[in-house]
Formats: sequence, C-alpha cells, structure tokens
Amino acid sequence: MGLEAKLYNSIEDFIKQRFGCHVVKQQVGTKLGKVDVMGLRETSGDFEAGGELVAIEVKEEKAPFLKAIGQAFAYSLYAHRCYLAYKKRYNNNFSSDEIDIATQFGVGLIEIKNNECNLIVTSVN
Repeated sequence: MGLEAKLYNSIEDFIKQRFGCHVVKQQVGTKLGKVDVMGLRETSGDFEAGGELVAIEVKEEKAPFLKAIGQAFAYSLYAHRCYLAYKKRYNNNFSSDEIDIATQFGVGLIEIKNNECNLIVTSVN
C-alpha cells in the first residue's frame, strides 16, 4: 500500500461527516484515470432532489502542487465537486499562492495533519 493510500480512510471518514456522503468508494474511475476517494451525497431543494459526486485526489506533501491541482481539476469531468487533500507536516500550511491557484480552478483544498482533515477552501461546481 502506497503512502497516499494510507490516507484514504481518513478522507473517507471526513467526507462522510463534513459533506454528508452516504456512499464512499476508493479508487473509482476508468482505465484513463482513477479518483482516489469518491463520495455521493444527496442534494435536495423545495421542488427537487438529486445527488452530487465529490471527488478527492490525495497527495503527500512532497508531490508537486501544480500537478496535483491539475489532477484534481481533471476530476471535474467525473464529479460535481473536486478537492485536493494534501498531507501537511509540522507547521506547514497552504501558502496564499496555493490557495489562489486552487480558487482559480474551483478546486477545494483539504489539509491533512496527523490523520485529521480540515477544509481550507470549498470546491465550486
């Protein structure tokens, strides 16, 4: 099991709690690419009900940020919302440049520290 895969269960628990995803799967996709963690959440309004797919790309801190954001953004082909969950060590946080880049692409950011997940930026659909 790779280093990233060890973080999948923490992300799975997080999206169940934070986003209300009732169905969550790991490594979902096609031969062209697989989403690390994908969740399905129920959406409803006054006159309609439906579902929303949430795709999360998980990366270790040493992974190149721009490449990781591009990969997470590509999941917008599969999902309504896409996030990059990035493991941060010690006192490292997302830089203002990283937050700006994610915001421009509409990709949400989730920070993972000590197997605890925190939502930093919300994905836009």
